[in-house]
Amino acid sequence: MMDAANIHESLSSRASGGPASSRPVRAEHLFRRTYSGPQPGPAPWVVVVSGVPGIGKTTMVQKLLHDWAAGKVCRQFSFVFHYQFRELNLLEGKRSLVGLIVSRHPFLEAWVHQILRQPGQVLFVLDGLDESREELDFDARCRDPEGLHSVPALVAGLVSRELLRGCSVLVTSRPGSLKTLERAGIQGHAEVLGFFPRQRRRYFEKFYGQRAEGLRVYRHVRGHGVLYTLCFNPSYCWILCSALEGQFARRKGESERRPPPRTITQLFGVFLANLLTNHARHTPHLKRAILRVGGLAYAGVKRRRLVFYQPDLREHSLGSSPFLSGFLTEFLERDAGSNQPAFSFLHLTVQEFLAALRFFLGVQPGELGRALEEVGACPDGRYEVFARFLSGLANPANTHALDGPLGGLARRPCSLVLDWLQEWTRGSAERGDKRALLQALHRLFEAQHRGLVQRTLGPSAALDLSAQHLNPVDCSALAYALECLDRAECLDSLSSPASSLSIPASSLSIPASSLSIPASRLSNGYRIKRMNYLLKLDNNNLGDVGMQKLCAELRKPGGLFTTLQVCSNQLSVKSCEELVTVLRVNPQFTSLELGNNSDLGDSGLQTLCTELQETACQLEKLGLSNSRLTSASGPILARAVRGSWTLTHLDLNDNSLKDAGLSQLCQVLEDPRCRIESLKLESNDLTKGCCDDLASALAQNQTLKELNLSFNPLEDVGVEKLLKKMGSRTCKLHTLRLSSTTLTERSGMALGAALRDNPALRNLDLSSNELKDEGAQLIFQAMEESHSQIEKLWLQDVSLTHASCEALASFLRSSRDLTTLHLKDNPIGDQGLSLLSAGLGRSACQLQTLRLDTAAVGDVGVQDLIRVLVGRHSITELTLPYNSIGDASIDALSHLVKTSPSLKEIRLRRNKFSPQGCDQLKRLGRAGLILSVGD
Repeated sequence: MMDAANIHESLSSRASGGPASSRPVRAEHLFRRTYSGPQPGPAPWVVVVSGVPGIGKTTMVQKLLHDWAAGKVCRQFSFVFHYQFRELNLLEGKRSLVGLIVSRHPFLEAWVHQILRQPGQVLFVLDGLDESREELDFDARCRDPEGLHSVPALVAGLVSRELLRGCSVLVTSRPGSLKTLERAGIQGHAEVLGFFPRQRRRYFEKFYGQRAEGLRVYRHVRGHGVLYTLCFNPSYCWILCSALEGQFARRKGESERRPPPRTITQLFGVFLANLLTNHARHTPHLKRAILRVGGLAYAGVKRRRLVFYQPDLREHSLGSSPFLSGFLTEFLERDAGSNQPAFSFLHLTVQEFLAALRFFLGVQPGELGRALEEVGACPDGRYEVFARFLSGLANPANTHALDGPLGGLARRPCSLVLDWLQEWTRGSAERGDKRALLQALHRLFEAQHRGLVQRTLGPSAALDLSAQHLNPVDCSALAYALECLDRAECLDSLSSPASSLSIPASSLSIPASSLSIPASRLSNGYRIKRMNYLLKLDNNNLGDVGMQKLCAELRKPGGLFTTLQVCSNQLSVKSCEELVTVLRVNPQFTSLELGNNSDLGDSGLQTLCTELQETACQLEKLGLSNSRLTSASGPILARAVRGSWTLTHLDLNDNSLKDAGLSQLCQVLEDPRCRIESLKLESNDLTKGCCDDLASALAQNQTLKELNLSFNPLEDVGVEKLLKKMGSRTCKLHTLRLSSTTLTERSGMALGAALRDNPALRNLDLSSNELKDEGAQLIFQAMEESHSQIEKLWLQDVSLTHASCEALASFLRSSRDLTTLHLKDNPIGDQGLSLLSAGLGRSACQLQTLRLDTAAVGDVGVQDLIRVLVGRHSITELTLPYNSIGDASIDALSHLVKTSPSLKEIRLRRNKFSPQGCDQLKRLGRAGLILSVGD
């Protein structure tokens, strides 16, 4: 249900998104031909309609049958045979398709063979696949309408088009059961989406019959994300309206009422209280009766059963009684079409609520403990909503509505559940289990226990929910946790480390309409010491609308957040206008990441930088990668830096500043007040023409530590100008990236001189240049002679062979600092690797990462390397894919894995191992080790 809410919101937004978006389809059109291509497609034979519980699948089927019988729709079918799986569950033994039809329609006995000879005029409607007790039997190969088979085999034969080929089949199911149809020939799939926003409001107005009260209830639901999001389901709309009826009607002389429900637990508590008060008040031993119904519900949750029969009721002492007929009929529906009565709860969530309630009505603590263990151990999610109800019921404040009818709930289970919830949440966070942590936040939300949230997550909470596809319901649970943590963090602000909220994902989508962060989380009445509170919302498709709503919260005075990351959110200049207002009200922001929002452009930067110039903004980090900036942004950036000398990190990667734009910025770098430490200019269409200005800036600047100029065609001439200035005493550069800058071996001498003159350099990236052996040897010799303190060296694809490996080995023997060496895509061969291994064997460096992908090495070189690495406690990553390593090296590799506990990753894909060798290597896997082998 909760996952369906996210899907519904996504489809809801796409449904009005234009020609390329999802289009609605009417039930009577499910078996029409498609016209999406130049020629009409064939009409589908087998169609599946899915939807969550209570969404209206059975109602759709009933409407379709009624309209067909009236001659309004699906006139191509002369006969429609309708079966519900809850009926089919009752059929035992083997039978034929003919017999199945005749048992339901005996008056067709004389005509059934003639009917089946024209299968194109026959439609089978099979409703409720999720209620089937048995898996469909596709192995029976059922083809003969008169052959005897089990009911699951007959159904499988129909949906796979092996039985009565040419007939049409409509199947309805909940999404979780669709996997059983993987082997079927499904040609069409539709989903019942339920109510869209406008329809939700109309439902509330029609339910109450008078506009005023309906609107009041609707506004309350609309203001609570969990309740409103679930209103896409008509069943939830009915439950909400039934539970909230009268909640907003004030009566004369009546004392103030309790606030209306805001969680699902509170809602179902009110719903059940209404039913008990109005329909079962004369039932003796009411609590015992509810306990029995809860037992039936819990048995169904455990066994994933939705349909119950008389034996099930008798097992739980729920035989025929006034209570069953007068009250449980409100919960249970009887299937009048079967030979035996069949019952199901009105809604799956009602079943799950009663199952949880049972444990607060006198059940032994040991039984509750076993249930909690099952919740923690079950991987398929069947207990998730049940666990949320347990958490909600554990707070007596959520169950006041039930105090009257049931005389209050037991308190002992409350402490057991809350202790379990606290332990579960902490364990999830410590394990880094993001999915479990998200589930824990939902349970904390249902509990509505601020103290529990504060004790569980603590004042230094770090919530990492990346790649979890957060839906609006998730956002509500997360917002509640932040609201509770606000007070705890403020009270302990002097000793707490940085707190962070991290919810990025490569495919994450949070609808803008659902983005809501409580004001109480962003402002407070305490005086606090400034800390680094991170709000990370990368890759969320917020757009300008979502950004506007976010900034409305961030604008509130006294905000805590100092870092905002909103990369890849389709933001434009309008979002910059909103951000300006935030920076004006809350100047405590020190970091702003806006990368990969290509619609910002120069105008967006102009809007943002105006604020940097004119206010007391303390921004230190500004990320603008891939923002479609041009040379016109150069003077804008220069003015912004001059107006706010606090800026230390500037990321301008993947733009088009060109030489003219960088020239303006270089003038600022020369100013002694400039504090920029990191400047990223990768892929900015820079040429050797900008290098004079940049070299002058390097000679004057005393703060710049990181410079990224990769993927700019600077050429040897331009880079030599830069390198000459790196010898200046004022230059503090420790990271220089020159990947893909069209260097040749000619740059080797200049690079060597720079390494001799600049002992501060720690990280050097020269990948994807034509340095060749001649240039590389000059670099290695310079590093050895100057006792270079280089820690990370990237030399991927620089045309090295074994000829330069002697010089590299000599440097390795002298190095004490090297931790990372990338030699990928260089054909050094076994001879070169053996030379490197010899140097490494006599080195004191603590090498951690060695990458030799596509290095033309085989068994001889790899075994030499392994002899050196065995027993070294520093190596953590070794990559050797796309080489010629074979089974002869398996023993050596096995020895390496067993004797190197620090090894976390070893990649051996695309080598020459036999299938048996691959299996042997795979068995080397252990906890904490990533081992990839094979193709």
